[in-house]
Amino acid sequence: MVCRLSLSIIFSTIVLVYFGIYSHKRPTQSKLQGRILKYTFEVDYMTGSPDGVENKGILSVNGMFPGPTIEGEVGDVLQILVKNRISDGQNTSIHWHGIEQRGTPFQDGTDMITQWPIRSGESRLYELKLEQWGTFWYHSHSGSQYTEGLFGPLIIRNRTATYPEIFITLSDYYHSRAHQNVAWYFSKENVGGETPYPDAVLLNGKGRYPCDFAAQQNLTCLAERQTRDVFHVSQGTILLRLINASSRTTFNFSIDHHTLTTVEADGIDVSPVEVDLAQIGPGQRYSFLISRSDITLESFLIRADAILYPSPGLGSVQLRCQNCTFPTVTAVLQYGKNTINKINKFVASSVEVFNYSEILPVPMEGQRYLNESSLLPFDRVPPANEADQVIILNARLDYNVHGRVGFTFNDTSFLVESLSEPPLYTVVKGGFLNESLPFVKIQYNSVIKLVINNYHDPHPFHLHGHSFWIVGKFPMRRDASGEPIGYDEKEDGHKANYENSCKRDTVLVPVDHVLIIVFIADNPGVWLFHCHIDWHSFGGMAFIFNEAPDIVRENFVLSDEQKFRS
Repeated sequence: MVCRLSLSIIFSTIVLVYFGIYSHKRPTQSKLQGRILKYTFEVDYMTGSPDGVENKGILSVNGMFPGPTIEGEVGDVLQILVKNRISDGQNTSIHWHGIEQRGTPFQDGTDMITQWPIRSGESRLYELKLEQWGTFWYHSHSGSQYTEGLFGPLIIRNRTATYPEIFITLSDYYHSRAHQNVAWYFSKENVGGETPYPDAVLLNGKGRYPCDFAAQQNLTCLAERQTRDVFHVSQGTILLRLINASSRTTFNFSIDHHTLTTVEADGIDVSPVEVDLAQIGPGQRYSFLISRSDITLESFLIRADAILYPSPGLGSVQLRCQNCTFPTVTAVLQYGKNTINKINKFVASSVEVFNYSEILPVPMEGQRYLNESSLLPFDRVPPANEADQVIILNARLDYNVHGRVGFTFNDTSFLVESLSEPPLYTVVKGGFLNESLPFVKIQYNSVIKLVINNYHDPHPFHLHGHSFWIVGKFPMRRDASGEPIGYDEKEDGHKANYENSCKRDTVLVPVDHVLIIVFIADNPGVWLFHCHIDWHSFGGMAFIFNEAPDIVRENFVLSDEQKFRS
């Protein structure tokens, strides 16, 4: 009893050190003066073998997959020069996922929403003022490019690194090119509107694929290229940052014989929650303080178990080999002597060839699962329980959106190809958005209550420009015939919880569920709200918040380059 109490006190102290409890308030303006950090990103295809299969179609940054990690601190300014070196004529763009871009909506990086795309052979300089801290990431927001590998971590600290850090990026992966997957997705063969099924799942860009089946497809596959990371740590507490950069896959994440103490969700510090297993949807991020419970062992598996739903679509390669996509990807946590990089406190890592014999099922009995509703913001600021504007969106699958399968909000599909210029530019010039576009105008500083009736498929919804409080997520009621019934204030209003609400920027919503989120419209701009399953977003499941357009017109101007695009 004395030993357990002592350990509890020690770990509580560790958590308080992480949060910097005596200086946790957002820094004042005088403290926000930092460095100018310059990066150059050259975007082009490279050849690699992330899962053992040689692939010439990996879209990389500076020849790296995943892309290089960007780091900064609150007060710094990032200047990232993105050069489009893609030789086949593709446009590109980079979105800084989770960065709210307050006062800088042109830097959001959403192709044909807040900027013109970066054309082949051209460059664009992004400038980001770092006023938030936490775990973020960047990815292409053009077509389905990030399914080909164009993504990477973005880490912002509000203090010098307190603990040694491990970064883990999870992703799904395709041998086929994005344009091939898009063609199949919109083809008549895809009668059920299913998303392309991945060939592999990766951890930090490493995974595996059965080489015997690759040979049947005339693919070059070498088992010795199927590797995984080994993180070398010493006894003590480690901060692990986890990013799900998948196009469609949700993961269950765990570390054998370790407690995961959750301290951040999507860039929001949360009161510590101890779990054994955490589910993470596309676009979401977590930070955990980790400590081992069994000090007799020195090597532990880090596991990410993919939830590969739905099953392979008709006509796809994976339908002929449903067991080719291995659902579990691993890394190793190896205890030993201290091997921390003294400059940035990253945990040192090496690479080893994958060992199949070590993959055993995770024991499910007695596991503590991460419950999103338990993740309370550390600052304890609650949402307003009275909304100035209530918006209801019905999320559905439509089998005939302009002759193809697609997803809709309120029976309207967002088609980027229908735009003649970025809507942000239209608003800045004093114009009005096309009424055929799925959007709503919201007033400055108003409290927005957004209700989603999700009728088809699980969706990880992401809001640009804001974090939001999740005040409700519950199953739909059913009518006499068993059909789901959408939100009704009288019947469902009491299910919302305004006292204890998680806050984040990406939320995973099960099928036939109601989602209620609240945010404050305090960031003038044109902000996208969309499903972060890339195929669903590309298929039309997107919506625009035209926030405070009068202020946008008064405070922003277009450069000549933005005004005129030949």
